[in-house]
Amino acid sequence: MSLINRMLQDIEKRKANKEDGQSSAMMSKLVVPAVAERLHLFSFLRRFWVWIILLLVTIIFLFTFVGSNAKKASAKASTETLSITKAAPPKKATSSETTQTALAVSVAPSKASAALNAAVSSTPSTTQTKETANLAVLSNQPATLDAISVVRQTNQVDVQFNLSHKVHYQLQVADNHQKLILKFANTSVTDALPTVPPDDIIKAVSTATVHGQLQVTVEIQPGTEVQSLSYNNKQANILSLVLGKTVASLQATQQAKLEKSVVPLSPSEIAMRDYQKALTLISSGQTDEAISLLEQALIIKHDLIEPREALIVLLLQQKSFAVANKYIAEGLTQMSNYTPYIELKARVLTARGQFRRALYVLQQHSPSLTDYPNYYALMAVLQQRMGQASQAVQLYGQLIAAQGNNAKWWLGLGYALEADNRPNAAVEAYRHTAMLGGLTPQAQVFVNERIQQLGG
Repeated sequence: MSLINRMLQDIEKRKANKEDGQSSAMMSKLVVPAVAERLHLFSFLRRFWVWIILLLVTIIFLFTFVGSNAKKASAKASTETLSITKAAPPKKATSSETTQTALAVSVAPSKASAALNAAVSSTPSTTQTKETANLAVLSNQPATLDAISVVRQTNQVDVQFNLSHKVHYQLQVADNHQKLILKFANTSVTDALPTVPPDDIIKAVSTATVHGQLQVTVEIQPGTEVQSLSYNNKQANILSLVLGKTVASLQATQQAKLEKSVVPLSPSEIAMRDYQKALTLISSGQTDEAISLLEQALIIKHDLIEPREALIVLLLQQKSFAVANKYIAEGLTQMSNYTPYIELKARVLTARGQFRRALYVLQQHSPSLTDYPNYYALMAVLQQRMGQASQAVQLYGQLIAAQGNNAKWWLGLGYALEADNRPNAAVEAYRHTAMLGGLTPQAQVFVNERIQQLGG
């Protein structure tokens, strides 16, 4: 029985264990999905909040970045441009008030001046005016314009409007920058203002009342710009309009002064300049270039003497006798008794071997021996060649009396004395020549030979 009971008990235990196992399996099937579902929900919620936080951080960053750029853009706009807005509508006029409309400038007067200057420098149409500046003030009381004064400086004019107190004003530009219209609100003129004299910046200044509003028209010269428009720091009731010349206008004026200061050369001055250049070329041995310059000088001014003489001498050196004769003939046509031209004509004839004709040309005139010794020295040479030795001796004697240290004339005298059959006197003349020196080597050899041959 005990064995059967134990077996039965074992069977019952097994059944119980099986039922417990089944119950545990069923519990496991029920519990595990619930736990998994909770874990999935927790993971989803965690990712959800992470995304929410990231989104918030992104939104904050975008707002910070955009706000910073907006502030920078606003600051830049306030420093570079004029922000012009319509002022609040005026109250209904009473018996003691006048209706007025003003433009409020949102920058300081110095900024307004810079923007005004840029606006005036633009190019509006001639039929359209452009508001460029306006200053809002607190006072709406009637004002008077008591005086207009002009302070002139170099390339700048300060037009000062002396008001009883600050008022609204508006500046307009018309007629292609040539007219500035300054409007004063609730302002009148006390008395007739004196006329502003014109200058290189201002043409005229006039006043008028248009629709109950005082207008001052300032007509300006071309090349003028508005440099500033503001109330005076020291005298708040004085509105200062500073006008000045543009950079382009100043440069044009300076260029005109330079051109005016450079006086053009006259034909004579140009020709003489070429003559001086030719002399420099001659000294450096550039004869052909010098001849070209001298010919050019005579084309510019044909009656100049010095360039003609220098040209003829150069042509003689090059043995261009025909061309030289042409320039001599032109010179004698202008001045028939001019001694240097006559002497040059005789030298051309001498170079061509026409001694008798050359002597005849020289003997037709009697210039001063002191002023033209070479004229008579050439005559003495020609007299000797033509067999007129005694006349040559006499002429050389006159030349030596005037200038006794000229070795060439002593040489000519010795040669003439020798031709006149006066050897002893010729030897003395040759010795005097050798003593003076200054001869060419060939001439010196000739003198020494003549002294020996003549028994000296």
